[in-house]
Amino acid sequence: MKQIFLTLCLSFALAGLAVTSQAKPLSRIIAESGLSPEDFQLMRQAMGKLVVNGVPQVGKTVAWENPATKSKGSVTLEEMRDNCGFLSQQAHPKGAEQPVQIRSRMCRQADGRWLLVP
Repeated sequence: MKQIFLTLCLSFALAGLAVTSQAKPLSRIIAESGLSPEDFQLMRQAMGKLVVNGVPQVGKTVAWENPATKSKGSVTLEEMRDNCGFLSQQAHPKGAEQPVQIRSRMCRQADGRWLLVP
């Protein structure tokens, strides 16, 4: 359940940050990204590695790769502001000519957990 929630949060971040001339449904944006649910899970795991012992590592980049789908990418913690980390992600879905650029943020909750937020 937690994985589904975090994947959905990442999907909402992707949807909210996709730059298009017209609004698209979330399902279409995800489908057009070329990334599988497993790719999103690996991306989420990479995001988790940007926080070491509860401390965000600004400027750190973590790469991920999915041998099953041949997709790969990286996540960078660009800055911290107001208890939130602003992330820059670049994903290379298999067969895509251009990488997918995703901007999102993760915020520290009162209980110390880091969650993706819209």
